[in-house]
Amino acid sequence: MSFLSGLTVAFAPASIEVEEFSELIVKAKQGGAIIVYPKSNYDGILKVLICNTVLTKAYEEITSKFADVAVLKSSWLNKCIQQQALIPVTDGDIVLPLEGVISSATGFVGRERTVISEALRNMGAKFFADLPCNATHLIVKGLNNKSEKVEYGFSWGIHVVTYAWLKTCFDLRRRVSERSFTIRERPEDGRLYVPLAGQDSFPTTAKGERDRGDRGGGPRDKRAPYVMSAVAVKQEKEDG
Repeated sequence: MSFLSGLTVAFAPASIEVEEFSELIVKAKQGGAIIVYPKSNYDGILKVLICNTVLTKAYEEITSKFADVAVLKSSWLNKCIQQQALIPVTDGDIVLPLEGVISSATGFVGRERTVISEALRNMGAKFFADLPCNATHLIVKGLNNKSEKVEYGFSWGIHVVTYAWLKTCFDLRRRVSERSFTIRERPEDGRLYVPLAGQDSFPTTAKGERDRGDRGGGPRDKRAPYVMSAVAVKQEKEDG
């Protein structure tokens, strides 16, 4: 049983059912995979991260350390184990950069709002015009926009972040920590501020549109590196 021989695999345990996670670890090892743990000092090449949502600390830590890792759902590894082979990766096996995120936005109108909603959906997030009570993220345009949505976001304890967070996720093709983009409310005067300030302007100019085009036409194109990483895993196995 060496169908996974040489494959380096990490897991985001919080995104996988406990019983499934335990079984995957055992069978992946039996298949010859090398398991890399999030807190380890491993500095080699990590080929695959198994997780079902990006909303875990392990995902954040691993993808920030291993930029080219292929992020795949546990169902892909299950299929490999069932077929005793390193099978091709399909679109349905890939975890998109914001998969699991439930979002809304405030302060954006017209084309801005359309671009925001499409970007979020293309990166795997769910987007709602009205802020749902189970939202995970609220994207805010500008620090002068203390809307009703922002008030609800604070009271519900969700991530209230600047546009720069979404742009950074888009540029890096992964969910990044919200810490540097989180909006807070000053207790002394109620004004909004970002403790670790980042860029929060929205690119509505022609330059902003050209920048998006230079990156390949849209967020969905950014899935390619994930696919290529996974294909490379299979090709290396066949060549070996």
